[in-house]
Amino acid sequence: MLALVFCLGDERYALECSQVVEVAPLVPLRKLAQAPPYVAGVFVYRGKPVPVLDLCQMTLGRPCRMLMSTRVILVKYPAPSVGAPPGGRPAGEQQVLGLLAERVTETTQCEPAAFAPAGVKADAAPYLGGLAPDGQGLMQSVQLEKLLPEDVRALLFQATD
Repeated sequence: MLALVFCLGDERYALECSQVVEVAPLVPLRKLAQAPPYVAGVFVYRGKPVPVLDLCQMTLGRPCRMLMSTRVILVKYPAPSVGAPPGGRPAGEQQVLGLLAERVTETTQCEPAAFAPAGVKADAAPYLGGLAPDGQGLMQSVQLEKLLPEDVRALLFQATD
């Protein structure tokens, strides 16, 4: 598989490229009142508002640094299904979600089977998957389907009339 490699702090992470719509430069974000701290805000992409999550805030407890290589990774994210509020998106529908990350500069070829369990379960970060070695050390996979709790998914992806 082809994977997009990015950093959160000094650690490297990988996201399967088939899930990526586009890698965008930093754009001004509108903050959302009462949203969790890791929701950096929203911006308009192709005429529709897109929520953006700060992966550094989610994972490290601090915002992403505004580096020349900090980017918004636009991904295909599954809309809420089970437990979706009335008027929520239909099950199976995908939405565009922005992920703010540091040093988004490369892709790499890797075998999905190369990602082995880390050996430590991080209950607070269920979206962090297995580890795989490459020429620069270890990189950890990010599992989009486990990124957000159900209530936050419902909050960010409400139906529009």
